[in-house]
Amino acid sequence: TLRRDAVTPRILENHNAQLGVYNPFGDFSRDSLDLRFTQTRREFYSRGDSAIESRTDRIFSLANLLSYEIARSLVSSIFVSISTRLLDKDERTLFDAARSPTTFDTQIEEFHLDTYVQVAYETDDRFTSTLLRLGYSERSEAHRAKTPEVMAPNIAVLFGERNRQEQTKDNYARRVGLTGALMHRLFSATDLMLAGSAGILRYDTPSDLNYEDRDELLVALSIGLHHVFSPVLEAQFTLDGTLSHLVYLLKERSANNNHNRVLRLAPQTIWRPTPWLVTRNTFEVLANYTVYDFEKQLALVQSFSYRQFSWIDTTRVEFTSRIGLDFFTYLKLYERGSLKWEEFREKTENAYVDRTLAIQMRFSPEEAAVFAVGIRYFSQSRYVFVEGVRTPDAYTSSIGPTCAVRWMIGPHSRLRFEGWYERRKQPDGLFRSLATFAAHIYFQI
Repeated sequence: TLRRDAVTPRILENHNAQLGVYNPFGDFSRDSLDLRFTQTRREFYSRGDSAIESRTDRIFSLANLLSYEIARSLVSSIFVSISTRLLDKDERTLFDAARSPTTFDTQIEEFHLDTYVQVAYETDDRFTSTLLRLGYSERSEAHRAKTPEVMAPNIAVLFGERNRQEQTKDNYARRVGLTGALMHRLFSATDLMLAGSAGILRYDTPSDLNYEDRDELLVALSIGLHHVFSPVLEAQFTLDGTLSHLVYLLKERSANNNHNRVLRLAPQTIWRPTPWLVTRNTFEVLANYTVYDFEKQLALVQSFSYRQFSWIDTTRVEFTSRIGLDFFTYLKLYERGSLKWEEFREKTENAYVDRTLAIQMRFSPEEAAVFAVGIRYFSQSRYVFVEGVRTPDAYTSSIGPTCAVRWMIGPHSRLRFEGWYERRKQPDGLFRSLATFAAHIYFQI
């Protein structure tokens, strides 16, 4: 597809080309090759309206996926993807405006390599399935300033300095990751889900002026249970845990070295007592602990904890096939404080309570169109802790009407308009009115 819009004095482009080859040679064996090229050009006014900043992005990618059935229900896959990206940032003047001799165009070159080896197994009855994947990826990024066509000797000095500044952004990243997943039907109405991953990232910068060189370790585990109690009630239980270790290799940033631990518990229920009523309740308890490696040596860093409880209720009532009513309730309580990990002792510093209530009436004159109007209320209470006692600090609230329009024009296009008006009460007692409107237009060529 080729598209060029001349919105004088701006030029917008969007070009796409794709070639795919697919070759099956068995029930679960296949080989595929995908070639893609994308070029987009976006232009914006800069320096008031005296210049145009142009950004041209070109991406070329080549991907190959080979899947082979080793044995019955056992399939192995090899995937390799290579892509390059060239981003040009240029500026041109308008109305015979003089261009600053110290303004230089820039260019960014990127290279991506993604590959993985995967083994997947599924039993004949489909009650058990498992997957194991080992992946490797690389990404390099090179920045430079473009040499002007005409450059005076004094400007050459400024250009060399700007080019060195751009080159300090050069970086090279490598990531190795191991991922696994298991799904098993324990009973006729109960499913077990296990997933885990471990990955290491190495991020290097060739410039001596860039101190972002670092290594990152991330380990994540998840366990879930899904049970259907009856045709009208089902529940899901999810427990997630992540552990990360961030290590900056240079002394200029090593104060930010830390361990981060996150634990999340999220049960959910879905209740359908009648065909015209559905209610979904989701609870979440989250604990986040960040511990700095050099906290004892540096007074400027302090380990901290973050805890959160939230409850979300969404209820849909269908009066007829065209008219419905939606309820939404969201309650979130969260607090933050300083942490002493070795003693596992914390001191809460501030806390918040957020409340959101919303209701809307829906009308669908046809299956592809929905119109809705409603009202939404939000409030936030802030607290500080004085000698261990929670003390109110600030309160803000807002209320106002909402509206939404969703229209599926055809198989390749749709529209969505959303708007709301709110009268917000500030912590100082003053009121402020705010209107918001958002339009989303989707069109697929």
